[in-house]
Parts: sequence; structure tokens; C-alpha cells
Amino acid sequence: LDKDERVIFIGHHPPGISLFYLYEDGEAIGQWQPLLLERFLNITSSYHQRITANFFGHCHSNVLNFAADQMVTISSPSVLPVYGGQPSYQLALLDKKDKSLTDIITFNTWLDYYARQDI
Repeated sequence: LDKDERVIFIGHHPPGISLFYLYEDGEAIGQWQPLLLERFLNITSSYHQRITANFFGHCHSNVLNFAADQMVTISSPSVLPVYGGQPSYQLALLDKKDKSLTDIITFNTWLDYYARQDI
């Protein structure tokens, strides 16, 4: 990376435990294989000052995860109305100068509200 470059990680499954299947034989189930998780954490730990954001999906809900070394992962809501969620999407705003994340705006469809209306 050049001196002023920053990166954004985008993935499907976020690191950490599964939100859908929390335990198997009394143990928390990880989303990633241990070796891959270790590699990801080593990279994000080493370069956390150069990482603008870590965006993931899969959870079908708005989730912020905080980990060691100032790493935050953001799981965006789904565009599909499964698991009781509303179709949604997010817009991430970046600072023009330093490319830092300044805001995340979530847009919801609120289908359940409109389904209850007598239109």
C-alpha cells in the first residue's frame, strides 16, 4: 500500500461465532476455520490504522462486532425478508480527505408496517 492508501474488507460470513447456531456439543461455533480467522486477525491487527472498515453480510441484521486492536466489523441487513427481517440496505459515507468511515445510513422498507395498512 502507498502511504495514504486505505482498504475496506468486504466479505460474506463475518468473523466470530455464528448467530444462527450458537452451540454444538456445548461449544460456540465459529464462522471461519480457526487458521483463516487467525490470519485475518493478524492482518487486521497489524494494519488496523490503514483499514477503513470491515463489511460483512450473512447475519440478516444490523450487527456491530468489536474485537481486539480496535477492529470493528459491520454486518449489514439483508435485502431478503427472511428470519423476520425487513429488506434493507446500507450506505457508508467516507471522509473525502482521509477516507475514514464517517457514517452508515440504513434504509429499511418496513414491509410489515405496510402489510398491516388498509391500502
